[in-house]
Amino acid sequence: MQVMALPWILGLFQSQVTALFATTPFMRVHLAQAPFNPTSQSQASDFTEASFAGYSPQVINTFGVVHLDAKNQPTTEGGSIGSFAPSGVLTTPQTIGGYWLEDQAGNYVLGEPFPNPVTVSTPLTPINFPISCAINVGQQQVVMLP
Repeated sequence: MQVMALPWILGLFQSQVTALFATTPFMRVHLAQAPFNPTSQSQASDFTEASFAGYSPQVINTFGVVHLDAKNQPTTEGGSIGSFAPSGVLTTPQTIGGYWLEDQAGNYVLGEPFPNPVTVSTPLTPINFPISCAINVGQQQVVMLP
């Protein structure tokens, strides 16, 4: 029986992940105006995206070293701090209900409502939250981390 070396296998997955992120942003984080109630059947077109001055979707394209998760699946984690703030005082404040992720092709991946919607009105009322997800390379899944 032949047995492959685990470091070689993980290195192979790492090279695939590195190549993917080097060519194009992997995930984009979008803010959704309230009400925001994503489902497993949602599409990005189902939501009203934030539109306040200074807003733009943010990119997650930095991920760590591929390693084996608790189920022995090759996995890598990525994350950043989502920080969205108006560039000036808004004449009409916006209430943000949550966020969704899109892949590099613009496909909806997942959405998460905030426990409490956030009203954005000035640069002093930013929305900051950790954005962290894991990519199960072997199963080709994306999972949000707490």
